[in-house]
Amino acid sequence: MAYTCWYYWIFEPTARAYQDDGSALPASTVDLTVDGRSCSLALFLSERGHPHLARLSMPGLTAEALPDECQRAAHTIREHLLSTLRISFDQEVRHSFAPAPFMLFTQDGDPPALKIRMDYQDNRPPLDGSDVKNAFIATWSLREQLRLFTDGTERELPVQYRFLSYYRIIELQYKKGNGKWNSDALDQLIQRSSVALTRNDIKDLRHQCAHITVRDDQSGEFDGVTHLESIKIEAVLKALPEMRELCRCLLNEVANGAFTIAEPAYPAPAR
Repeated sequence: MAYTCWYYWIFEPTARAYQDDGSALPASTVDLTVDGRSCSLALFLSERGHPHLARLSMPGLTAEALPDECQRAAHTIREHLLSTLRISFDQEVRHSFAPAPFMLFTQDGDPPALKIRMDYQDNRPPLDGSDVKNAFIATWSLREQLRLFTDGTERELPVQYRFLSYYRIIELQYKKGNGKWNSDALDQLIQRSSVALTRNDIKDLRHQCAHITVRDDQSGEFDGVTHLESIKIEAVLKALPEMRELCRCLLNEVANGAFTIAEPAYPAPAR
């Protein structure tokens, strides 16, 4: 038995409900092959004629699961559609990350059966103005590190920029003026933070992010400037939560009780 994956992502502003049974006519469709995988991209518009919902269909799967190569293909297509919309429609077009891209499976030949409703609840406690004042004063001396930390958590930024933001926090603390690293101290932080990354992992990923090479099907490889090759994106995405935790522990130690960066309330998706 063969299956089709229907992979969706939505655009801001989000709607309260989304439905797709295959009967609605998309504004555009593109049939393409990425990494040997045939798929079809459909873009649906809102009543105002703005990007509303994108659907990528990938038939011929052997199970109700998306293989790694299909996930990489979906990521590549999603990013290129966003770039296309930004140059042809509105440079401020954004994916919504609430929810993150989602998928469903049907047997090959069957239509999609998407029907979701989203209700948002803001469960954050009321803001205490005195807490903001105290935090602002307490963090002033570390404002550059905190800016880098918040850049690392910003999911709209390219993944390599987010990784390098975290890396810069570590570099500021452990790289000496003569260019040498205090490797022992960094290893001790890694142990205290209980992350799986090693010092060599961090440096290898930094090299990939800072010296981007994009593979071209015709001519081999060439230097890129904004995007990692899709296969490298997965490694960086996997490392981001651990880099966040590493930097969170580092900044809390440097603050010495003046302020505390809490753990995330829930594991946020990396994409």
